[in-house]
Amino acid sequence: MFVLAAGLLSAGMAAAEDPLSKKEFLDYYLAELARAAPETKVVVVSDLELKITGPDGVEKTQYLDNAYREYRANPEFLDETVARFVRVATALVEVEGSALTAGNAIVLVRSMEFIESYEALLAEQVQAPDKGGLAYRPLPGGLVAIIAADRPDVYSYSMQQDVVDKLGSLDRAWNIALANTPGLIGKPEGEEIGDLVLITTPGGSASSLLVVDDFWATLEKTGVGVPVVLVTGRNTLLIGFEGRRDSLRDLKLIGRKMVEEPGEFDEPMLSSALLAWRNGKWELYEAYPY
Repeated sequence: MFVLAAGLLSAGMAAAEDPLSKKEFLDYYLAELARAAPETKVVVVSDLELKITGPDGVEKTQYLDNAYREYRANPEFLDETVARFVRVATALVEVEGSALTAGNAIVLVRSMEFIESYEALLAEQVQAPDKGGLAYRPLPGGLVAIIAADRPDVYSYSMQQDVVDKLGSLDRAWNIALANTPGLIGKPEGEEIGDLVLITTPGGSASSLLVVDDFWATLEKTGVGVPVVLVTGRNTLLIGFEGRRDSLRDLKLIGRKMVEEPGEFDEPMLSSALLAWRNGKWELYEAYPY
């Protein structure tokens, strides 16, 4: 059972290539920065330190240590990581904020570590005025739900003040983004693995299903007990049921393997905790170590 489930988790995910060296990563980053902002002048100070001068003559320093660290931890998200740091380098915080509309607002689920890293990066590199931080709400297990703009090439995140400016208020923005989320991530696709169910979505954001209450309310009516979830990646959820003891055992086995042997899985898990959908909301079912 465990071997089968673990195998299916890796199925469809490209095998990780040899990671880029710091120099290769920097070369890739510089090429993307030049493409995004051709008038920007860049001086390489050291391996992962740049002096960047914009068309307005303002010079700033950008450190790419966090970018390279994030890439090494999640090599399959190279393009997303590079794009995010390029946007910060070119100080496009206002552009990101203006990219949010009532039609593309979506709720994504990410780790708290991701949010903290992103906000720290903005504070250090852009020195933007205080706009209240990113628009997110905490979830159990070290996860957060965050408002983002679903753009053709990348998801972009907006500061709270930008969200208010574009959509009227934070409460209204959350209602709009939550209403958009099911349609933007697409219909969930499930595959039964014994007593477990592996869920993905066409939009590549199955973790966003955590904020789609109707999905879990429907699943709860199957009569096999409270759904218990392991968020195995941004686009993979593994679901067991409290009424099936074997499914909880298998969830823990897979969660333990993903924590202790992350190299066996190409998509990193967002949280090692097990979450339970109970009485219409998420609660921590069990934290790792199980």
